[in-house]
Amino acid sequence: MFYRHKMHIKRIERLSISMFIYTFAIAIVSPVYPIFMRNVTGSDAAVGVIFGITSLFGLVFCVLSGEMMQKYGRRMILKMALATVCAGYVFLSFAGSMFDVVIVESMRKIASTAAFLILGVLVRMYSRKNNLDNSESMFYTFGNLAWLVAPAVGGFVALKYGMDAIFYLAALFVALSFATLDWRHVHDRRPQGNVNFHYIRAYIMHKSFMPATYYLTLKSLAREVRRFVQNRNLVLIYMSSFGLYMLFTMQMLYFPLILASFNVNMGMIGLMVALLILPLIIFEIPLTRMSKKIKTKNYIVAGFMVSSAAITLIYFFYGVYTIFALFMVSALGAAMIEPFKDAYILKHTPAHKVDVFFGIYKTSQFLGYFVAPVIASMTIVFLGMQGMFLVIGLILLIFAVVASRLE
Repeated sequence: MFYRHKMHIKRIERLSISMFIYTFAIAIVSPVYPIFMRNVTGSDAAVGVIFGITSLFGLVFCVLSGEMMQKYGRRMILKMALATVCAGYVFLSFAGSMFDVVIVESMRKIASTAAFLILGVLVRMYSRKNNLDNSESMFYTFGNLAWLVAPAVGGFVALKYGMDAIFYLAALFVALSFATLDWRHVHDRRPQGNVNFHYIRAYIMHKSFMPATYYLTLKSLAREVRRFVQNRNLVLIYMSSFGLYMLFTMQMLYFPLILASFNVNMGMIGLMVALLILPLIIFEIPLTRMSKKIKTKNYIVAGFMVSSAAITLIYFFYGVYTIFALFMVSALGAAMIEPFKDAYILKHTPAHKVDVFFGIYKTSQFLGYFVAPVIASMTIVFLGMQGMFLVIGLILLIFAVVASRLE
Protein backbone atom coordinates (compact mmCIF):
# COMPACT_ATOMS: atom_id res chain seq x y z
CA MET A 1 0.00 0.00 0.00
CA PHE A 2 2.82 2.39 0.90
CA TYR A 3 4.62 1.55 -2.36
CA ARG A 4 1.53 2.29 -4.42
CA HIS A 5 1.02 5.59 -2.60
CA LYS A 6 4.66 6.54 -3.23
CA MET A 7 4.29 5.60 -6.90
CA HIS A 8 1.28 7.92 -7.21
CA ILE A 9 3.28 10.77 -5.68
CA LYS A 10 6.16 10.22 -8.10
CA ARG A 11 3.79 10.33 -11.05
CA ILE A 12 2.29 13.59 -9.83
CA GLU A 13 5.77 15.04 -9.39
CA ARG A 14 6.79 13.99 -12.90
CA LEU A 15 3.58 15.39 -14.32
CA SER A 16 4.08 18.62 -12.38
CA ILE A 17 7.56 19.05 -13.88
CA SER A 18 6.15 18.63 -17.37
CA MET A 19 3.44 21.12 -16.45
CA PHE A 20 6.12 23.57 -15.30
CA ILE A 21 8.00 23.36 -18.59
CA TYR A 22 4.87 23.60 -20.72
CA THR A 23 3.52 26.52 -18.71
CA PHE A 24 6.92 28.19 -18.96
CA ALA A 25 6.51 28.12 -22.74
CA ILE A 26 3.08 29.75 -22.50
CA ALA A 27 4.14 32.27 -19.86
CA ILE A 28 7.34 33.41 -21.55
CA VAL A 29 5.23 34.84 -24.37
CA SER A 30 2.75 36.60 -22.07
CA PRO A 31 4.43 40.03 -21.70
CA VAL A 32 4.95 40.45 -25.44
CA TYR A 33 1.84 38.71 -26.77
CA PRO A 34 -0.72 41.54 -26.35
CA ILE A 35 1.80 44.11 -27.59
CA PHE A 36 2.57 41.91 -30.60
CA MET A 37 -1.17 41.62 -31.26
CA ARG A 38 -1.62 45.39 -31.03
CA ASN A 39 1.27 45.93 -33.44
CA VAL A 40 -0.41 43.61 -35.94
CA THR A 41 -3.99 44.84 -35.49
CA GLY A 42 -3.22 48.49 -34.75
CA SER A 43 -5.81 48.82 -31.97
CA ASP A 44 -6.20 47.99 -28.27
CA ALA A 45 -9.85 47.09 -28.82
CA ALA A 46 -8.97 44.77 -31.72
CA VAL A 47 -6.59 42.82 -29.49
CA GLY A 48 -9.50 41.70 -27.32
CA VAL A 49 -11.70 40.84 -30.29
CA ILE A 50 -9.05 38.67 -31.96
CA PHE A 51 -8.18 36.99 -28.68
CA GLY A 52 -11.85 36.28 -28.01
CA ILE A 53 -12.57 34.90 -31.47
CA THR A 54 -9.60 32.53 -31.45
CA SER A 55 -10.54 31.36 -27.96
CA LEU A 56 -13.83 30.06 -29.33
CA PHE A 57 -11.92 27.29 -31.07
CA GLY A 58 -10.61 26.13 -27.73
CA LEU A 59 -14.15 26.16 -26.39
CA VAL A 60 -15.35 23.95 -29.25
CA PHE A 61 -12.60 21.43 -28.52
CA CYS A 62 -13.60 21.32 -24.85
CA VAL A 63 -17.15 20.37 -25.81
CA LEU A 64 -15.92 17.58 -28.07
CA SER A 65 -12.96 16.53 -25.93
CA GLY A 66 -14.71 13.70 -24.13
CA GLU A 67 -15.75 12.14 -27.41
CA MET A 68 -12.31 12.64 -28.96
CA MET A 69 -10.39 11.28 -25.98
CA GLN A 70 -12.54 8.20 -25.90
CA LYS A 71 -12.34 7.68 -29.63
CA TYR A 72 -8.68 8.48 -30.30
CA GLY A 73 -7.10 8.20 -26.86
CA ARG A 74 -5.43 10.71 -24.57
CA ARG A 75 -1.92 9.70 -25.55
CA MET A 76 -2.27 10.43 -29.26
CA ILE A 77 -4.19 13.69 -28.76
CA LEU A 78 -1.66 14.96 -26.23
CA LYS A 79 1.25 14.20 -28.55
CA MET A 80 -0.43 15.94 -31.48
CA ALA A 81 -1.42 18.88 -29.27
CA LEU A 82 2.10 19.54 -28.02
CA ALA A 83 3.51 19.23 -31.53
CA THR A 84 0.92 21.68 -32.85
CA VAL A 85 1.58 24.23 -30.10
CA CYS A 86 5.29 24.00 -30.82
CA ALA A 87 4.73 24.59 -34.54
CA GLY A 88 2.22 27.35 -33.80
CA TYR A 89 4.78 29.45 -31.96
CA VAL A 90 7.24 29.09 -34.83
CA PHE A 91 4.61 30.12 -37.38
CA LEU A 92 3.50 33.02 -35.18
CA SER A 93 6.92 34.61 -35.62
CA PHE A 94 6.19 34.84 -39.36
CA ALA A 95 2.66 36.23 -38.99
CA GLY A 96 2.44 39.65 -40.57
CA SER A 97 -1.28 40.28 -40.86
CA MET A 98 -4.44 39.94 -38.81
CA PHE A 99 -5.52 37.00 -40.98
CA ASP A 100 -2.25 35.17 -40.31
CA VAL A 101 -2.62 35.68 -36.57
CA VAL A 102 -6.22 34.42 -36.53
CA ILE A 103 -5.35 31.25 -38.44
CA VAL A 104 -2.25 30.39 -36.41
CA GLU A 105 -3.79 31.31 -33.07
CA SER A 106 -6.96 29.33 -33.77
CA MET A 107 -4.94 26.16 -34.32
CA ARG A 108 -2.69 26.87 -31.37
CA LYS A 109 -5.64 27.52 -29.05
CA ILE A 110 -7.22 24.18 -29.97
CA ALA A 111 -3.96 22.35 -29.33
CA SER A 112 -3.17 24.22 -26.13
CA THR A 113 -6.65 23.47 -24.83
CA ALA A 114 -6.15 19.78 -25.52
CA ALA A 115 -2.80 19.75 -23.72
CA PHE A 116 -4.01 21.52 -20.58
CA LEU A 117 -7.22 19.51 -20.49
CA ILE A 118 -5.51 16.13 -20.72
CA LEU A 119 -2.83 17.11 -18.21
CA GLY A 120 -5.61 18.08 -15.80
CA VAL A 121 -7.35 14.74 -16.30
CA LEU A 122 -4.08 12.89 -15.70
CA VAL A 123 -3.78 14.56 -12.30
CA ARG A 124 -7.17 13.13 -11.42
CA MET A 125 -6.12 9.68 -12.64
CA TYR A 126 -2.85 9.65 -10.70
CA SER A 127 -4.33 10.99 -7.46
CA ARG A 128 -6.14 9.26 -4.68
CA LYS A 129 -9.49 10.79 -3.87
CA ASN A 130 -8.50 11.74 -0.33
CA ASN A 131 -5.35 13.42 -1.63
CA LEU A 132 -6.80 15.19 -4.66
CA ASP A 133 -6.58 18.70 -3.19
CA ASN A 134 -2.86 18.27 -2.46
CA SER A 135 -2.19 16.81 -5.89
CA GLU A 136 -4.03 19.67 -7.58
CA SER A 137 -2.13 22.13 -5.41
CA MET A 138 1.25 20.64 -6.35
CA PHE A 139 0.32 20.53 -10.02
CA TYR A 140 -0.81 24.15 -10.22
CA THR A 141 1.95 25.42 -7.95
CA PHE A 142 4.51 24.14 -10.44
CA GLY A 143 2.58 25.91 -13.16
CA ASN A 144 2.48 29.09 -11.11
CA LEU A 145 6.23 28.89 -10.50
CA ALA A 146 6.67 28.98 -14.26
CA TRP A 147 4.53 32.11 -14.38
CA LEU A 148 6.79 33.67 -11.75
CA VAL A 149 9.97 33.18 -13.77
CA ALA A 150 8.99 33.02 -17.44
CA PRO A 151 7.42 36.48 -18.03
CA ALA A 152 10.50 38.19 -16.60
CA VAL A 153 12.73 36.08 -18.85
CA GLY A 154 10.46 36.79 -21.81
CA GLY A 155 10.45 40.52 -21.21
CA PHE A 156 14.22 40.85 -21.02
CA VAL A 157 14.81 38.50 -23.97
CA ALA A 158 12.35 40.55 -26.04
CA LEU A 159 14.08 43.75 -24.96
CA LYS A 160 17.47 42.44 -26.08
CA TYR A 161 16.67 40.16 -29.04
CA GLY A 162 13.17 41.13 -30.21
CA MET A 163 9.77 39.46 -30.12
CA ASP A 164 10.55 36.72 -32.64
CA ALA A 165 13.16 35.26 -30.30
CA ILE A 166 10.45 34.76 -27.68
CA PHE A 167 8.31 32.67 -30.02
CA TYR A 168 11.26 30.41 -30.91
CA LEU A 169 12.13 30.03 -27.24
CA ALA A 170 8.53 29.12 -26.41
CA ALA A 171 8.56 26.44 -29.12
CA LEU A 172 11.73 24.99 -27.60
CA PHE A 173 10.14 24.69 -24.15
CA VAL A 174 7.04 23.01 -25.57
CA ALA A 175 9.34 20.43 -27.17
CA LEU A 176 11.06 19.93 -23.80
CA SER A 177 7.72 19.34 -22.07
CA PHE A 178 6.99 16.67 -24.67
CA ALA A 179 10.31 15.01 -23.90
CA THR A 180 9.85 15.04 -20.12
CA LEU A 181 6.37 13.52 -20.01
CA ASP A 182 6.28 9.92 -18.78
CA TRP A 183 4.35 8.55 -21.75
CA ARG A 184 4.26 5.06 -20.24
CA HIS A 185 1.64 6.24 -17.77
CA VAL A 186 -0.51 8.25 -20.16
CA HIS A 187 -3.12 5.52 -20.27
CA ASP A 188 -6.30 5.38 -22.28
CA ARG A 189 -9.31 3.91 -20.59
CA ARG A 190 -11.47 1.52 -22.55
CA PRO A 191 -14.10 3.89 -23.94
CA GLN A 192 -17.79 3.46 -23.43
CA GLY A 193 -20.48 4.20 -25.98
CA ASN A 194 -21.66 2.92 -29.33
CA VAL A 195 -19.86 0.23 -31.28
CA ASN A 196 -17.92 1.32 -34.33
CA PHE A 197 -19.17 -1.21 -36.86
CA HIS A 198 -16.30 -0.53 -39.27
CA TYR A 199 -14.02 -2.51 -36.96
CA ILE A 200 -16.52 -5.36 -36.66
CA ARG A 201 -16.80 -5.54 -40.44
CA ALA A 202 -13.01 -5.63 -40.71
CA TYR A 203 -12.93 -8.47 -38.20
CA ILE A 204 -15.49 -10.51 -40.14
CA MET A 205 -13.96 -9.87 -43.58
CA HIS A 206 -10.32 -10.36 -42.66
CA LYS A 207 -10.92 -12.96 -39.92
CA SER A 208 -8.32 -11.29 -37.77
CA PHE A 209 -8.64 -9.89 -34.30
CA MET A 210 -9.27 -6.17 -34.19
CA PRO A 211 -10.73 -4.79 -30.95
CA ALA A 212 -14.01 -2.97 -31.28
CA THR A 213 -13.70 0.67 -30.30
CA TYR A 214 -16.41 2.88 -28.94
CA TYR A 215 -17.21 6.51 -29.25
CA LEU A 216 -19.72 9.01 -28.01
CA THR A 217 -22.15 10.28 -30.59
CA LEU A 218 -23.23 13.89 -30.69
CA LYS A 219 -26.57 12.74 -29.35
CA SER A 220 -24.96 11.15 -26.32
CA LEU A 221 -22.78 14.23 -25.89
CA ALA A 222 -25.90 16.39 -25.76
CA ARG A 223 -27.27 14.00 -23.15
CA GLU A 224 -24.13 14.42 -21.04
CA VAL A 225 -24.38 18.21 -21.32
CA ARG A 226 -27.96 18.01 -20.05
CA ARG A 227 -26.83 15.87 -17.13
CA PHE A 228 -24.10 18.37 -16.35
CA VAL A 229 -26.53 21.29 -16.44
CA GLN A 230 -29.02 19.46 -14.23
CA ASN A 231 -26.44 19.35 -11.44
CA ARG A 232 -26.78 22.69 -9.68
CA ASN A 233 -23.34 22.60 -8.07
CA LEU A 234 -21.60 21.78 -11.33
CA VAL A 235 -23.29 24.75 -13.00
CA LEU A 236 -22.34 27.09 -10.16
CA ILE A 237 -18.69 26.03 -10.13
CA TYR A 238 -18.73 26.34 -13.92
CA MET A 239 -19.84 29.96 -13.54
CA SER A 240 -17.21 30.56 -10.87
CA SER A 241 -14.50 29.20 -13.14
CA PHE A 242 -15.83 31.40 -15.94
CA GLY A 243 -15.50 34.46 -13.72
CA LEU A 244 -11.97 33.55 -12.67
CA TYR A 245 -10.83 33.28 -16.28
CA MET A 246 -12.38 36.63 -17.03
CA LEU A 247 -10.09 38.00 -14.34
CA PHE A 248 -7.06 36.14 -15.72
CA THR A 249 -7.82 37.51 -19.18
CA MET A 250 -7.76 41.04 -17.82
CA GLN A 251 -4.37 40.42 -16.26
CA MET A 252 -2.94 38.64 -19.28
CA LEU A 253 -4.11 40.99 -22.03
CA TYR A 254 -4.53 44.46 -20.64
CA PHE A 255 -1.92 44.78 -17.90
CA PRO A 256 0.99 44.68 -20.42
CA LEU A 257 -0.89 47.02 -22.77
CA ILE A 258 -1.45 49.55 -19.99
CA LEU A 259 2.20 49.43 -18.96
CA ALA A 260 3.26 49.90 -22.58
CA SER A 261 0.96 52.94 -22.82
CA PHE A 262 2.94 54.44 -19.92
CA ASN A 263 6.16 53.80 -21.91
CA VAL A 264 7.41 51.07 -19.59
CA ASN A 265 10.10 49.02 -21.36
CA MET A 266 9.67 45.32 -22.20
CA GLY A 267 12.04 44.16 -19.48
CA MET A 268 10.07 45.91 -16.74
CA ILE A 269 6.76 44.78 -18.24
CA GLY A 270 7.93 41.18 -18.07
CA LEU A 271 9.11 41.59 -14.49
CA MET A 272 5.86 43.20 -13.34
CA VAL A 273 3.77 40.54 -15.10
CA ALA A 274 5.86 37.86 -13.38
CA LEU A 275 5.32 39.40 -9.95
CA LEU A 276 1.55 39.12 -10.38
CA ILE A 277 1.83 35.39 -9.81
CA LEU A 278 3.42 35.76 -6.35
CA PRO A 279 0.11 35.73 -4.43
CA LEU A 280 -0.90 32.52 -6.20
CA ILE A 281 2.37 30.84 -5.22
CA ILE A 282 2.57 32.16 -1.66
CA PHE A 283 -1.02 31.53 -0.63
CA GLU A 284 -2.17 28.57 -2.73
CA ILE A 285 -0.67 25.75 -0.64
CA PRO A 286 -1.52 27.30 2.78
CA LEU A 287 -5.08 27.93 1.63
CA THR A 288 -5.38 24.35 0.41
CA ARG A 289 -4.26 23.05 3.80
CA MET A 290 -6.86 25.23 5.49
CA SER A 291 -9.63 24.03 3.18
CA LYS A 292 -10.63 21.25 5.59
CA LYS A 293 -11.51 23.85 8.23
CA ILE A 294 -13.32 26.37 6.04
CA LYS A 295 -15.85 25.62 3.32
CA THR A 296 -14.57 25.82 -0.23
CA LYS A 297 -17.28 28.21 -1.29
CA ASN A 298 -16.23 30.76 1.35
CA TYR A 299 -12.79 31.00 -0.23
CA ILE A 300 -14.26 31.39 -3.70
CA VAL A 301 -16.72 34.09 -2.62
CA ALA A 302 -14.04 36.02 -0.73
CA GLY A 303 -11.71 35.72 -3.71
CA PHE A 304 -14.21 37.30 -6.07
CA MET A 305 -14.99 40.09 -3.62
CA VAL A 306 -11.31 40.95 -3.18
CA SER A 307 -10.68 40.88 -6.93
CA SER A 308 -13.79 42.93 -7.65
CA ALA A 309 -12.76 45.64 -5.20
CA ALA A 310 -9.20 45.80 -6.56
CA ILE A 311 -10.21 45.95 -10.23
CA THR A 312 -12.86 48.60 -9.52
CA LEU A 313 -10.37 50.79 -7.65
CA ILE A 314 -8.11 50.91 -10.73
CA TYR A 315 -10.74 53.19 -12.29
CA PHE A 316 -10.19 55.72 -9.51
CA PHE A 317 -6.41 55.36 -9.11
CA TYR A 318 -5.05 55.16 -12.64
CA GLY A 319 -1.27 55.26 -12.42
CA VAL A 320 1.50 52.76 -13.11
CA TYR A 321 2.29 51.86 -9.52
CA THR A 322 -1.27 51.95 -8.20
CA ILE A 323 -2.43 49.78 -11.11
CA PHE A 324 0.35 47.31 -10.38
CA ALA A 325 -0.48 47.24 -6.66
CA LEU A 326 -4.19 46.72 -7.31
CA PHE A 327 -3.51 43.97 -9.83
CA MET A 328 -1.44 42.28 -7.12
CA VAL A 329 -4.45 42.45 -4.79
CA SER A 330 -6.68 41.00 -7.51
CA ALA A 331 -4.16 38.17 -7.89
CA LEU A 332 -4.57 37.48 -4.17
CA GLY A 333 -8.28 37.09 -4.82
CA ALA A 334 -7.55 34.68 -7.66
CA ALA A 335 -5.35 32.65 -5.29
CA MET A 336 -8.41 32.11 -3.11
CA ILE A 337 -10.30 30.62 -6.06
CA GLU A 338 -7.92 28.72 -8.33
CA PRO A 339 -6.83 25.74 -6.20
CA PHE A 340 -10.40 24.83 -5.30
CA LYS A 341 -12.41 25.10 -8.50
CA ASP A 342 -11.01 22.05 -10.34
CA ALA A 343 -10.82 19.93 -7.19
CA TYR A 344 -14.45 20.84 -6.42
CA ILE A 345 -15.79 19.62 -9.74
CA LEU A 346 -13.63 16.49 -9.76
CA LYS A 347 -14.93 15.57 -6.31
CA HIS A 348 -18.50 15.93 -7.54
CA THR A 349 -17.94 13.96 -10.76
CA PRO A 350 -18.12 10.15 -10.98
CA ALA A 351 -14.84 8.59 -12.14
CA HIS A 352 -16.38 7.20 -15.33
CA LYS A 353 -17.66 10.67 -16.27
CA VAL A 354 -14.42 12.58 -15.77
CA ASP A 355 -13.45 12.78 -19.45
CA VAL A 356 -16.83 14.12 -20.54
CA PHE A 357 -17.78 16.32 -17.57
CA PHE A 358 -14.30 17.79 -17.16
CA GLY A 359 -14.27 18.68 -20.85
CA ILE A 360 -17.65 20.41 -20.54
CA TYR A 361 -16.47 22.21 -17.42
CA LYS A 362 -13.28 23.42 -19.11
CA THR A 363 -15.33 25.33 -21.66
CA SER A 364 -15.72 27.88 -18.86
CA GLN A 365 -12.08 28.81 -19.36
CA PHE A 366 -12.51 29.64 -23.02
CA LEU A 367 -15.89 31.20 -22.47
CA GLY A 368 -14.09 33.56 -20.10
CA TYR A 369 -11.35 34.10 -22.67
CA PHE A 370 -14.02 34.98 -25.22
CA VAL A 371 -16.46 37.06 -23.19
CA ALA A 372 -13.98 39.12 -21.15
CA PRO A 373 -12.02 40.60 -24.08
CA VAL A 374 -15.19 41.22 -26.08
CA ILE A 375 -16.76 43.11 -23.16
CA ALA A 376 -13.47 44.89 -22.58
CA SER A 377 -13.15 45.87 -26.24
CA MET A 378 -16.68 47.28 -26.33
CA THR A 379 -16.05 49.17 -23.10
CA ILE A 380 -12.76 50.58 -24.40
CA VAL A 381 -14.56 51.93 -27.47
CA PHE A 382 -17.16 53.79 -25.38
CA LEU A 383 -15.47 54.44 -22.02
CA GLY A 384 -11.78 54.05 -22.74
CA MET A 385 -9.28 51.73 -21.08
CA GLN A 386 -9.85 53.27 -17.66
CA GLY A 387 -13.62 52.82 -17.77
CA MET A 388 -13.20 49.16 -18.63
CA PHE A 389 -12.00 48.38 -15.11
CA LEU A 390 -15.15 49.77 -13.53
CA VAL A 391 -17.32 47.48 -15.67
CA ILE A 392 -15.20 44.36 -15.10
CA GLY A 393 -15.06 45.04 -11.37
CA LEU A 394 -18.85 45.11 -11.15
CA ILE A 395 -19.09 41.88 -13.15
CA LEU A 396 -16.71 40.12 -10.76
CA LEU A 397 -18.96 41.15 -7.88
CA ILE A 398 -21.82 39.31 -9.58
CA PHE A 399 -19.70 36.15 -9.64
CA ALA A 400 -19.20 36.46 -5.88
CA VAL A 401 -22.97 36.26 -5.50
CA VAL A 402 -23.10 33.24 -7.83
CA ALA A 403 -20.38 31.42 -5.87
CA SER A 404 -22.24 32.04 -2.61
CA ARG A 405 -24.89 29.58 -3.83
CA LEU A 406 -22.44 26.65 -3.87
CA GLU A 407 -22.92 23.90 -1.32
